[in-house]
Amino acid sequence: MKNSVLSVLCILGTSLGAQNLKVSPKAYQIPSTKHFNAAIFQVENSCYVRLQDFEKTTAVRFYSSVSGGQRIASKITNEFGNLATRFDNTNMPAFLLSQKQISEDSTQIFSLHFDEKEFIVKDVLFHLNASSIQLKFSSISSEKDLVTCKVHFLDALGNRNLLGSYDLTDDWANYALEFPIEKQHQQIQMSIYTNEDLRYRTVLEDENQKTNFEIYPTLTNKTVHLDVYSTPKNTSYYITSIKGETVLKGSINDWYNTLDVSNLPNGNYIVSVDFNGVRSRGKKFIKL
Repeated sequence: MKNSVLSVLCILGTSLGAQNLKVSPKAYQIPSTKHFNAAIFQVENSCYVRLQDFEKTTAVRFYSSVSGGQRIASKITNEFGNLATRFDNTNMPAFLLSQKQISEDSTQIFSLHFDEKEFIVKDVLFHLNASSIQLKFSSISSEKDLVTCKVHFLDALGNRNLLGSYDLTDDWANYALEFPIEKQHQQIQMSIYTNEDLRYRTVLEDENQKTNFEIYPTLTNKTVHLDVYSTPKNTSYYITSIKGETVLKGSINDWYNTLDVSNLPNGNYIVSVDFNGVRSRGKKFIKL
């Protein structure tokens, strides 16, 4: 995260116009400056802003252009002076402004221009099969920072294990990564760091497994319907309790299936489907 110098102005006996950002002629530059950490970056169509060591519990306003423009958001830092927020890429901030009353007739004005994103990552595609994972994305990063993408898998105990680490270049580049992986390690995390500071982390979902089956109803005392959207070949279902115990399993030979759960004890259960050796993410139902 960049160590930024906050522009500080003191207004005597006047107020700041919120929309046009005009500063009173009576304003003067305070000799001391405040240092804080600021970062702006983009993943797919979302823009993220993070502030650290800013003024505590202070309102921060974001504007669409450095000359003022439209105010697009107003947020409040937490008790530590930190703030993390997200914007749509059609409404990204170019400028932030904050003010603090320091006496009855004077106000401190804090401002910052977002001149460059630390990195942009787009077109993320992830595929998981029985023996490996494939991850593709394109990116560009700032020349001023070391931006690194790290890929981890989570084991059954929730421990994070590094699969690979890659430095992103300051020119647009396409990445195609593949890692061997054991079947039971199905939760894969993609993390992006700037100068070893974590910026962004997400759990990756297989593009082919996001909506490959549906269950209904989710409240039942007799049957659960299971519809699959992939070819029902070499496909099995598993019903597990919240303790992780498999209580029912079987083969799937049709697009539309009915599972008899009438003999299961009342409680919460998870249905997952194994497509050609790859276990999908589970979906929950409640047996009444």
